[in-house]
Amino acid sequence: MSNITNLMIVACIDGQVSEEEQNLIMRIAQSYGLTEEEYHQCGERCNECLQKNQLPIDVPESDDDKIGFIKNLVVTMMIDGQVNDDERHLVEIIAERFGFKGKEVVDHLIQSITEEVHEKEEPEAAKQEIAERVKLGKEALLRNDIKTAFDQLLETALVDKEACFLFLELLTIEKRLFQLSDQQVMKMQALAEKGYAVAIYALGRYHQVIRPEQESLDKALQLLNAAVKAGVPDAIAARALMMIRGQLGEIDRERFYQEMSDAYDKGSNLAGYYLYRAVILGIDHYEADPQGVINHIKKWLDGKESEEIGELSPMYYEILAMAHTALNQTDQAAEYYMKCVRMGRADLYSDYVIATCYDDEFEPIDEAQLLKALQTGIELGDPYCHVLRADLYEKRYDESTDEKEKETLSSQIAEDLKAAASLGEGGAYVEFGCHCYFGEYGFAEDNKMAWNCFVKASEMNIAQAWTMMNEMIVENEMPIERPSSDFLNYCRLMSVRLGDDQLLPVLIYNYYKGTMKKYQNEIKKYYLPRYEALSDEEKTAYFGTKFIAVINTQGHADLVEFDLETEEWDELAKFIDADRLDAIRTEPLTNLGKEMELDNRITAWVDRNGIAKGLEPNPVGGQLYPGPIVGNMILTLEDDGYHPVSFDDLAELKEIVIALGATVGEVYYNEFPEDEGQCDPHV
Repeated sequence: MSNITNLMIVACIDGQVSEEEQNLIMRIAQSYGLTEEEYHQCGERCNECLQKNQLPIDVPESDDDKIGFIKNLVVTMMIDGQVNDDERHLVEIIAERFGFKGKEVVDHLIQSITEEVHEKEEPEAAKQEIAERVKLGKEALLRNDIKTAFDQLLETALVDKEACFLFLELLTIEKRLFQLSDQQVMKMQALAEKGYAVAIYALGRYHQVIRPEQESLDKALQLLNAAVKAGVPDAIAARALMMIRGQLGEIDRERFYQEMSDAYDKGSNLAGYYLYRAVILGIDHYEADPQGVINHIKKWLDGKESEEIGELSPMYYEILAMAHTALNQTDQAAEYYMKCVRMGRADLYSDYVIATCYDDEFEPIDEAQLLKALQTGIELGDPYCHVLRADLYEKRYDESTDEKEKETLSSQIAEDLKAAASLGEGGAYVEFGCHCYFGEYGFAEDNKMAWNCFVKASEMNIAQAWTMMNEMIVENEMPIERPSSDFLNYCRLMSVRLGDDQLLPVLIYNYYKGTMKKYQNEIKKYYLPRYEALSDEEKTAYFGTKFIAVINTQGHADLVEFDLETEEWDELAKFIDADRLDAIRTEPLTNLGKEMELDNRITAWVDRNGIAKGLEPNPVGGQLYPGPIVGNMILTLEDDGYHPVSFDDLAELKEIVIALGATVGEVYYNEFPEDEGQCDPHV
């Protein structure tokens, strides 16, 4: 009421209040929620002040409220088309009382209001420009021209609902962000700094995806939090993705799905994708129900099914395609994938190709037809079509005998993988890195290139990249200084976090060994149950085929990764600090081997000079041999040529050790000691 009273006082300064001024003040009063009675009370208060020649102005509390109040005064002053000097003088005095420079503030507000009025005088021209930019942005999005779509939609999204929908749709596909130029990022940053919510979200998404170093991730979180507060539902979903990828520390799957549900309820298509996908595949606490997803989405689409991207996100058709794929209904899946492609999702053309051009064994049905389809996908801008074509060239390379043709195929493979990587396809980095690491398909062995490729793909959240980095560290084939054991364990954790269960067994073994204490809550809650659900064969698949057991004088058995085909005898002897080894072939070991139907006999190896050294008795050795066995002993297999052989199966070795009797108190798994001079596996 005080604001309205003040406005009335200012309007009366020139002694005459126009009808326009009266109508304006009444509209402002209504916007404040004043009743008609309260409005009349303001008028009475104004008259009273004027009669007593008292002009009290109540000071608002915040600077924003002060500026808003002064702006109302300026609007009232300008409404009759003339700016009276007395009116202006009073407004400047009020501005100064509020702590501002009166003349500068009034000048600025007059200019600002004049520009606003001018814009309102040409609403049709502005609307036409916006409509044209939305049209151009949509057309660019449909042909997968991401840079043009971004330029047309970024600023338009700040003022137009359809443009905002299209711009958020652009940002849902992370591969697209790799196509943005530095200039476009700077433009996005400038708008974010001005406080535009959509630009803040877009910049946060960019920092989350493109620059995943810690400083950039911190910036991403800050921006996404700001976008959440500003009411952008997709920002909630993007923040949840940072959570589930371990970019915010130890993951919390319950909170992830809670945030995704919240984002979906508020209208986020990005969140809908991950929630529906979880139900289709039965991820975490969701029961797999692809048919239920199909029924739900089709019911929701009933009456409004469309291929108009401005009205509907192609995400819903992608989910339908995924659900039909899960049900092995490839024809229906292909139909929905093609709908997505027509709606601008060129990145899904490769899924259409897989559904129509490959058999159940992922073999090409018709190679010529496949190549033609892949070329179409490449022209549309689907990076994975490059990867599929490279895979096809790799099959030809294996079958080829002509050296010139091999050289051509190798060049084609490299070109396709580089093209896919440049378009944001992280898997292409992994494949290119593997070819360099293994020196296959005509690629020169290049550990530096391989490592750089895996690092790049790991930044793009590709699980296999972390798996391969683990491989290079374990094999000591990095082009850099050997990373710490903590980083090695982190590689394993990230590989499993992102869905590659190949390293799940070794992650769990290290958890049991106590080297994963930093992540033990996460491992115990999410990965241990997954490990326990594996078969024995799956549990030991990662470890390859080469193990021995070292049994010490306390009755503890250590299962150690050790390849007797490549290691020297003296390396084996280091495990028990022996100069020479003796073999023990006894009836208990022979009977155990027969009972377990082993192809090779079980043999124990001991220190030949152990008694002379005065070593402690070995309790397990005492059960196997009639005489005293002292010091640590080694358990291997032995072939017909009396040559020691590593065990092929870790689970089998553990079973053998346990079967030796109650003297074996505990069984551990140990990796090969990093220091080759270290002979005690416990250390």
